[in-house]
Amino acid sequence: MKSRRTKIPKDVADDIQFKSDLVCVVCEAPGDHIHHIDGNSSNNDPDNQVLLCFRHHDAATLKGSLSRKLSSGVLRKYREQHYKKVRQKRYVPPVIKGSKKLIQISEEVFFQLTMDALVCIEVEKIRVYFRRYDWKLI
Repeated sequence: MKSRRTKIPKDVADDIQFKSDLVCVVCEAPGDHIHHIDGNSSNNDPDNQVLLCFRHHDAATLKGSLSRKLSSGVLRKYREQHYKKVRQKRYVPPVIKGSKKLIQISEEVFFQLTMDALVCIEVEKIRVYFRRYDWKLI
């Protein structure tokens, strides 16, 4: 027996659309449908929903075909990967105070600058250590 479709609460639908950045989690085309991953249209748990375009919604609900449909496991993986990408895109990088203005840099650049500074410190230690010796002899 088929479950009765219940309307997705507005706050849940808004949250799904926001987390997905209004695009399909599989192909990043405009998102058209909120799909119930487990196929139960009355289960409006946010963990059971994903935003898809027409094409991928059809692929996820495909029945009686030789084509392989998008399984619930695959949809969850696409969703988590896409949500992570959206969070990274929205992330505001840390700010470093420069001489006259504030400069925003990414975490990767900050990490690289830190590593470069540590290398410079170690090179200076080596230079000071070997200053004691006569370089012509070395």
